[in-house]
Order: sequence, then C-alpha cells, then structure tokens
Amino acid sequence: MLSDLSMSEKHEMWMVRYKRVYKDDTEKEMRFKIFKDNMEFIESFNSGGNHPYKVGANAFADQTNEEFKAARNGYKFSTNKKLDQTTPFRYENVTVVPPSMDWRKKGAVTQVKDQGQCGSCWAFSTIAATEGITQLSTGKLISLSEQELVDCDRSGEDEGCEGGEMEDGFEFIIKNKGINAEAAYPYQAVDGTCNTKEEAIYAARISGYEKVPANSEKALLQAVANQPISVSIDASGYAFQLYSSGIFTGDCGTDLDHGVTAVGYGVTDDGMKYWLVKNSWGASWGDGGYIMMQRDVSAKQGLCGIAMDSSGNFSFALLLLVGVWTLEATSRTLTESSMAERHEQWMALHGRVYKDAAEKEMRFEIFKTNVENIEAFNSVGGKSYKRGVNAFTDLTNEEFRASRNGFKLRSNPRTSVLKYENLTVVPSTMDWRKKGAVTPVKDQGQCGCCWAFSAVAAMEGINQLSTGKLISLSEQELVDCDTSGEDQGCNGGLMDQAFKFIIENKGLTTESNYPYEAIDGICSTSKESSHAAKITGYGDVPANSESALLKAVAMQPISVAIDASGSDFQSYSSGVFTGECGTQLDHGVTAVGYGENPEGTKYWLVKNSWGTSWGEEGYIRMQRDVDAEEGLCGLGSSGNFAFALFLIVGVWTLEATSRTLTEASMAERHEQWMALHGRVYKDAEEKVMRFEIFKTNVENIEAFNSVRGKSYKHGVNAFTDVTNEEFRASRNGLKLQSDPRTSMFNGEDQGCNGGLMDQAFKFIIENKGLTTESNYPYEATDGSCSTTKESSHAAKITGYEDVPANSESALFNAVAMQPISVAIDASGSDF
Repeated sequence: MLSDLSMSEKHEMWMVRYKRVYKDDTEKEMRFKIFKDNMEFIESFNSGGNHPYKVGANAFADQTNEEFKAARNGYKFSTNKKLDQTTPFRYENVTVVPPSMDWRKKGAVTQVKDQGQCGSCWAFSTIAATEGITQLSTGKLISLSEQELVDCDRSGEDEGCEGGEMEDGFEFIIKNKGINAEAAYPYQAVDGTCNTKEEAIYAARISGYEKVPANSEKALLQAVANQPISVSIDASGYAFQLYSSGIFTGDCGTDLDHGVTAVGYGVTDDGMKYWLVKNSWGASWGDGGYIMMQRDVSAKQGLCGIAMDSSGNFSFALLLLVGVWTLEATSRTLTESSMAERHEQWMALHGRVYKDAAEKEMRFEIFKTNVENIEAFNSVGGKSYKRGVNAFTDLTNEEFRASRNGFKLRSNPRTSVLKYENLTVVPSTMDWRKKGAVTPVKDQGQCGCCWAFSAVAAMEGINQLSTGKLISLSEQELVDCDTSGEDQGCNGGLMDQAFKFIIENKGLTTESNYPYEAIDGICSTSKESSHAAKITGYGDVPANSESALLKAVAMQPISVAIDASGSDFQSYSSGVFTGECGTQLDHGVTAVGYGENPEGTKYWLVKNSWGTSWGEEGYIRMQRDVDAEEGLCGLGSSGNFAFALFLIVGVWTLEATSRTLTEASMAERHEQWMALHGRVYKDAEEKVMRFEIFKTNVENIEAFNSVRGKSYKHGVNAFTDVTNEEFRASRNGLKLQSDPRTSMFNGEDQGCNGGLMDQAFKFIIENKGLTTESNYPYEATDGSCSTTKESSHAAKITGYEDVPANSESALFNAVAMQPISVAIDASGSDF
C-alpha cells in the first residue's frame, strides 16, 4: 500500500480521505506514530503467507487496538440469562437448507450503518435482525431506530454508548410494543434523553425471540437460512480492526465483545465456507461494511466464539445470540411438529383468511397434502431443484391452474424469419436483470392474465435497450382495453394479440398511470392515451429450436409460453427445474437470460408473474438443451404446425433490432445502426460516404474478433461511422503541457478545443469551488460563462498534485486511495 510514498505522505493522504482533523500538532504526531505502526502491520501481514483475507488502512488506522475496542465494541456478556434453555430450537427439524444465502439479495437488509464513537453495537445488531424479520413478515424493509434503544432501553445490561446486550434490546422492543423508524428517531451516536413522544410511534414490532443451541454451527446455519440473526463475536484483534476483504480466519479469541448480524452464508470458489456478517462500522470498513468469517471450523465454539458455550455454567450460543420471531413470520420453512400450527403460521405469513370453519378445514387438508408431497420430494436425493411451501400451498393443482395460467394457444400461427438467425456467437451467459432491462417481479393475483405480464415484461426490456430508460408499463391497460381476438383479460389471452394491440394503439402507458387491479375493468381511454413506450413490430422465433431461442434471448428479453400445469411447478422453490411437465402450453412468462450452474446443467432464466414468494424470488431456472426437440415444458414445441411454442414472440422495435448487427445485408445493418443511435445525415451523398466508413469499420471489427487469443473484443458502437481521424479530432481534447510537473500555465484550457486537467484544478481552487451539474448542465458547446450559476459552489478542493511519472507502482498507490485523473493515448482504432 502506497509503498512509493513516505509514511508521512501516506498519513496526509489518509487524513484527506477520511476527513481526519487533529486538535494540534501534538495529537497529530501521536496519531502519526500509531498510523505508522498499523501500516507496518498491514504491509507485513499482506506480504507474508497465503492468507485468505487482507487487511488495509481503513478509517481506524490511526487508533490503537485498545482505543478501537473501547470505542466500538460494546457488547456485554451477562450471566443473568432470561430465556428458558429447555425450549426446543424452532428450526431443529430443518434437514435441507440452501447451499448459500444472502438476505441482502432478498431485500431483508438495510444499508450498512455506522455506530460512530459509541459502544452501541448491541443496538445495531438488535435493530438489523428486527429490520430483517419485519421485511420477511410484511414485505416492507424499514430502517429502524438504534437511537431509541440507546436513549430509552436502560434495563438490564443495556447502557447506551457504554454497551449492552441484544437480548435486552429485544426485551425492550417487546415490552415497548414496538420500535420507531430511524427517520423519526435518527441516530446521534451519543447517549440522549428518551424522547417518549417519538418513541410512541411504532414502525415495527416483535412478539418474541429465542436462542440458537450452543456449540452448534449446524443450528446457526438452520437459523440463518431462515432469517437474519443477531450474533456476538470476539472482534478485539488487530486483524479484525483492519480487515479489508476475503474470508476472515483469525486471529481472534472467544472473549465476546461485539454485536453484529449474520445475514447469510456461502462457499468460495476454493471451497472455503463462510458466514456473511453485517457490521456497524460504516461502509469504509471491511468489504463495504461486511465481513466474511470462516464457517465450519474444527473448534466446537466456531471462529471467534461463533457457537461457543459462554463459560460452561449455562448453555448459550454466542455468535448467534438471538433470533427475532414475530407472530407473522415464525415459520419460514414450516418445520414445526404440528401440521395445524404450521398451517396457522402459514396463514399469518400470507395473510390468508377463510370465510368459515368449513373452508378452513378443507384448505387445511389441501395444505397438509401439499406439504407432505413437498417434503417427500425434497427428501429424495439427486434432484437439481427443490420444492417449497409458498403462497399457493392451500390450493389444489386444478385450482392453481385455473387462477394463474391464462395463456391461449393460437390456431393461426404466424411465420417469420428470425432477425437473429445469422448470429453465430452469443455470450456464454446472459442475465438482462444485471443489464437494467428487467423491472421488479410483479404478481398477477387471482387473474388469468399471465399473457399481459409476459408481453409487458418483454416490451419493458426492449424499451430499455432502445431508449436507456427502464419504465414499468401497464398490464391493466391490456386487461381492460385489449379485448379483441383471443385476449379476454383475466380469462386468458395471447402475447401476439397484445403486441398487435400495442402497435395499433401506438403505444402503452405506465403502470403508475394505469395501475394493476387484478380484475377485468372498463378501458380508461384518458389513461390509455398517454403513451410511455411503443413498438413497431414483433416476430416469432422458429419452432423446435433452442438454438434460435438462445440467439433471441442473447439480444433481448423474450415473451415465452410454457406448460406450467404440474404440481412441481406450482411448488417450485429453487434450483434448475427439470420437470415434470408436458407440452400443453398454458402460461405466459418471459425469458430474461440463460446460464449454466456449477454442476454443468444449462438453464433458461425465466421471470414469472406470481410474486416474489414463489420460486427464486419470482424467477425460475428451467433446464436448457434437453433431448426432446420441443424442449422442456414445450420450450420449442411445434405441435401440428410450424410455431415456436416456448418462445412465442419476440418484441422488435425499429430502434433496437440490431444489437450485434449480424444480419446478412450490410446496408440493413447500417440502417438499423442509424435507428439505434439516432443518426441522421444531411443528404444521400453523406449517407453513402458514412456507409462506406461503417462497412470498413464493421469488417475490421469482425476480422479482429475472429482471431483467438485476444484479451478484449472490438464492437459496433456510436462511433462506427466515423474514421479514426474524425474520432480523434472530436473526442480527444487533452493538451500535453510542456512541463509535466508544474502547473504554472495560462490559457491552455479552451473548452471544446481542448485543455489540461491541471488547469482545471487550478481554476477550481482559484474559483473557490465548482457548482453542480444540475445547476450548470452540460451543453456540449462552448458558451459564455454564467457567473450567477458559477457562484453557487457545491464542492471545492484545496490543492492537487502529480503522480510521479513513468511509474505504474506510484499510480497504483494513488488509485488505491482515490479516483485519479489520467491522460492516455486514445488515438488508435482499437480504442
């Protein structure tokens, strides 16, 4: 770290980064010596041995370990335990847990917080667990108030910034009948007087909590598989203080002094198991505020006292101290001994209310049968997917199909040529969610309008790819207004008909303007007339061809139809779905990607419209490249006519047909490229000239990419119709200064005609700051300086300096500390 700089320079840079100001030179000298010792430890550790983790100069690098522990580690271990240790562990009968868990990805973890110089870790651990279980029980992630605990919870061991216990925190929340939101009772990092007025406004509550059995990482795994869990650890060591990244393996003891929250677990590519732990020391510590701690170690206590019995006098799990349990969310895996209790808990979790005792008894019998079938299925090894209890577990398969599967197979199939048929190379994996082309999972409810959700999801995707804007569009407009032909709202329909409606209607409005109601309604022509997105056409993917489907999904999200009638599909939970299913297509969904799991099973990534409680947060992975030509569940079935039945239609807009420009005609590719990038030429002569440049560039790109062994690829982009000389003239405006070290120049910066970053920094300093982009927006032309806008300064700098020339090591050290302005030669056609 910063080895080419003197230690004093490192300290100065560190002070700037973390905004550290000392009261006088004496304190600065003292802190410098501590910083120096810590830096030497960091460099020695990182350079020695094959450690699976790194330490680094974080916000605590100028503190001794003793100071750090005193200010940050406020967990108090009490011998006066409140909970009855004879109570059976709620998840002890869970036999199967996911191979990995990350509650952040499931929306149950708020942003990393910072307790500051206050020993209130116990409050942050308590609150994080409460936030998690509240989200799991209500669907709402609310940032709750640690300060309320600091100010108001003064019973037992809890003493605000002087430390406390998570147990006492949970006890307070229960007795207080709830806890406030952070926004209403914000964190101050100091002990304060309890604000009883604010305290009385409850944003969340719990009805109980319980411990995880001591000395058992297995029990901890069962608990964390079901919810975020408050835990206590020994965080007293230097390595923990300065942890930066990787799997933490020690050194640490078992003198528990810090409360944190276990929010997941997993296994690295190297096979090392770990716990994912959320800390409360800000996002600059560790891996964005988190630490991965080694799991399943040889010691029964676990790493840093992960599952330790406190002193042998009583049983107490010390990493996982307590789990929060609400009435609504105690049964995430429903493994309690009584099936009737499981049904009651399931009812509370999903808000199910029956009209009378007779209906409840009937639903219980269906629930019981389904749960038994699920557990029998999951108990058999060798499956690539799991079934699970979800919102549909009290429905028979017949009822489920009738309410959810509304796709109608058309009798007059279209024939068309696949626009991507000449595409020869596709990415090995694709996930359009990661590319910002997929809106959140929606829920069609008890309305058979899957066709509308499938059509809208595909249109949302292509609209984002063509405009750069991801807009949630209106399914209800299709349900209410598209009632010609096969489309009949909640009684089923076709994606083809929906696309035809959108084209004829000249667009579709937003979901916020025409929200989903889950019932057939009267078309609102006033809402309908406000179009947020449009398409100009659509096309079918060839039948019986997963290869054609792959090419299409590689380019955009695609509307597809499947056979979703089986009970396996109804209760699908996770993994790569391999059946059982037929080819009687009855459900419209959207293919938003594809990939391959670690075991080598290829799959389609499919977005459903049954809410996030179904499947993998609303998605299913379906086996790809199966032996049957029709594909899994009719993936590419033809039936009695040439028609791709898994992938029914793909949405094609004029603006987005040519994402990789692989069509046969170069002239067509140029036209599509022009539409995609909004290029308009002044006359036919310029168009011909630009086409020749475009053609030459495309040929060069394809020739380059056809040669193996390259570490990078060329691609068609917004600059493909300009020569390299034109590109350099319009884009590369850096002026090389005659003296690379000094900054005493005048007049080098000339707006669009080029300039120097040195001069820009000098201007900012002399100008005493710079305003925001929103106040003084970019125009891409030279303009007259607006002194009124300029005078509103949003940020300033006090100086700048050069990184030593001809030294990647020096540049590496600088970039490790902050983003750095650099100059490069970007003149080549490769660039």
